[in-house]
Amino acid sequence: MVGISGTSHSGAVYYYYSCLSRRRKENKCECKHVVKQELEDAVMQTTYKMLSSEKTVDAIAQAVYALHQKNAAENSTLKALESNRAAALKASTNLISAMEQGIITEQTKTRMKELEASIAQLDFAIEEEKQRSYTYLTAEAIADYLRNILDGTEDSIEARKLIVKHFIREVQLYNDRILIVYNFADNLPYSRSIHHSIEVEEACDNTASSISLFESSKLLLPCTPKRPV
Repeated sequence: MVGISGTSHSGAVYYYYSCLSRRRKENKCECKHVVKQELEDAVMQTTYKMLSSEKTVDAIAQAVYALHQKNAAENSTLKALESNRAAALKASTNLISAMEQGIITEQTKTRMKELEASIAQLDFAIEEEKQRSYTYLTAEAIADYLRNILDGTEDSIEARKLIVKHFIREVQLYNDRILIVYNFADNLPYSRSIHHSIEVEEACDNTASSISLFESSKLLLPCTPKRPV
């Protein structure tokens, strides 16, 4: 759907969401215009209520933390650095063993210094790569960040932008419900439907009517639901 506006007889401007395919006359979509503010308020209120549960926030934080750990474990650059460090450390250990047996030359001393410098550089590079991969994050820090986002009021434009950016994957509008698809795992401890009644505007005139819409939380759907309007 796309945003549109209309002007009443009194000159007041109203904003709606309208089906783009219907406006282009590409299909016989039966979806009516939906008042922009009412629809966005319904999505925000549903999301705030869903995220008001500490159990849900903690579950999201754990899922994000697990993903960070997985990404870190699959980090090929980090693996290469750690492999090089292990090889340098092994060479250093072997050289120390040789020196303990009396094999001490200028070359062995020079090589030992080179290995020590290499290990120190690799330690720095490994730590830098870990920092870049955010492996220092904890589940508690992630949960605190999510709570800070939710501290903003539902009416704040900035807070709404953060909610959309971090949590909402897409919103699908049907004639009898709204489907909100969130950006996290589908095994979170949340299942509820929250009822809202919002105003819709007939496409052909200025007569407003009311339909009941239900928000459903579908978390990371494997595919898009069929036959949305």
